Amino acid sequence: MSKNEEVKVKDVKAGEAFSKFMNKATDMSRKAAANVQEKAKTLSEKIKSDNQDKRKKKLNPLFPEELTSEHFHVPNIIKIVDDAVRRNEILCEGAIGWRDMENKTEVLYLYDEAEELSGLQFIPSFECNSVYCVDPFDRRRFIKADCIFSKAQEEKLAELENIAYCLGAVSCSIEIQSSDKSQKAEQKSFSLGFGQNGSAVQASMSAGQGNLSNGKTTVTFAGHDHPTVPHLKWFRHDDTIKNLIEMRCKDPASVKSRTLYLLGASSASMNLQTAVTIDVLVKEVSGKQNRKMEVQSTREQNSQLVFEVQF
Repeated sequence: MSKNEEVKVKDVKAGEAFSKFMNKATDMSRKAAANVQEKAKTLSEKIKSDNQDKRKKKLNPLFPEELTSEHFHVPNIIKIVDDAVRRNEILCEGAIGWRDMENKTEVLYLYDEAEELSGLQFIPSFECNSVYCVDPFDRRRFIKADCIFSKAQEEKLAELENIAYCLGAVSCSIEIQSSDKSQKAEQKSFSLGFGQNGSAVQASMSAGQGNLSNGKTTVTFAGHDHPTVPHLKWFRHDDTIKNLIEMRCKDPASVKSRTLYLLGASSASMNLQTAVTIDVLVKEVSGKQNRKMEVQSTREQNSQLVFEVQF
């Protein structure tokens, strides 16, 4: 083989080697580019997923299976809202509301279409844009904020009347005393219905902003010496009430009369923080500053019931 031929062969081999090198380099570049694209896609999907998780955590949607779970703790405050508020939010699809914190208090925002599904009872009625607070004696019952204090006071009066009747009293009087002197009161007289023995119960109350504030009720009974232990709800932890029941049931002749002073703070309908939270929620609807619940809560805790019973 001549030298020229040898040169040509070397050139061909060199060209083939270079071609192979370039093909290999191109393949490596393609693989590297594909790897970069895959990593970029994975990163993009992760960022998107993280953003969705953060948004979902912020939205905090509540789904039916969560609400009906035996492990779910229903917040003490529920606000009924229109489901249209989050109708177009994909992450909330299928939800029946959401949870959020107001004034360091957890609030359940429940859609107005989820009443039956919730399995909860709303007193006196279920209304959109209304705020409800849990019944302290039944966590499946929620009472409309506007009715809480008046309903609680009616129940306390009825419970004390029933205590007197069960213990065989001939009469009892219940005086409501409030230390709130800033509220202008309007004197009203009305009937509270009938006592356990059919006797009419009349009362004269001073009402402030539609809620009983001060006044006194008197009830008369036939009386008897066969006392029974009454069912207690609001006063089940009051030692003076329990002591009266124990003495009367153990020896009916041992007690002829008794006057008890029952502090409002010991049987409060709600704490002050809950009252303030409800005021905040009401303001969201009306757009006006409202301290109604806070004022009523303070008044209730500063009041007392004077329970006088004669046997």
